[in-house]
Amino acid sequence: MLHLKDCPFCGSKPRVWVRSIPTASSLAGEMMYNGYISCTECTAKVRSAFPHAAGPEAAADAARNWNRRVNEE
Repeated sequence: MLHLKDCPFCGSKPRVWVRSIPTASSLAGEMMYNGYISCTECTAKVRSAFPHAAGPEAAADAARNWNRRVNEE
């Protein structure tokens, strides 16, 4: 399970989802995935840095982006 920090703007809880991306080889059953994290109250949202071959990897990448804070090391 992913650990997600509260929204940096309003403090609300975030949600995570993954969306499949058709590729040139989609007919062969190969898909790529983007992960997304968004606030349940305001419009804050981030996505994975790049498409991944698996949904859980895409979600974990998006979570790293969401949890990153400017004034933390």
